[in-house]
Amino acid sequence: MACSAASTASIPGQIAAVGDRVAANASLVTITVGGIDAAAAAIVAACSADSQSLACAQAFGAAIANLPTVTQSLVGT
Repeated sequence: MACSAASTASIPGQIAAVGDRVAANASLVTITVGGIDAAAAAIVAACSADSQSLACAQAFGAAIANLPTVTQSLVGT
């Protein structure tokens, strides 16, 4: 199951929506969170053409500067 363009605020509802769709014998369930909040798409867009560009460096810088906010969103969830 995947949910694109969801923020960390969406996590509780998404987990509740999974319900019993996870097999009872599942030994591992992986959840990735924070990519949207951390502007991962902006990094991909800025860096895909030229990973050494100023735009790429700025996208990474903005994402790093936003990490405390993303962290608080995750902790609050």
